[in-house]
Amino acid sequence: MILYYRKQYDEAAKMAKATIEIYQALLPEVHHLTSTAYFNLALIEEAENRDEEALEHYQQALRIDSRLGRVDNLIMTAEYIADIYQRNEMPDDEKIYREWINELLEQYS
Repeated sequence: MILYYRKQYDEAAKMAKATIEIYQALLPEVHHLTSTAYFNLALIEEAENRDEEALEHYQQALRIDSRLGRVDNLIMTAEYIADIYQRNEMPDDEKIYREWINELLEQYS
């Protein structure tokens, strides 16, 4: 993520994709490190205004975190997704995620 903070997005994306490939080869299908790698890749893509790709990778992180029961990560990732939908003026999709976030907060508070 140092490359991300230095705004060296191309190199950061290459590293994130390589990390995902390594984790997929070595770790179980559902693992928190793989989820984190997908989330990091989505952050990079979002910084590059590649929202469609970012959404895809945020969704992959959500699927893994959902299976692991990582509620804090679900809420955080859903916030990022809702923000993308808001920025792209997609209020119906944004609303779905904001409501889901509120449900999670109510359920696990």
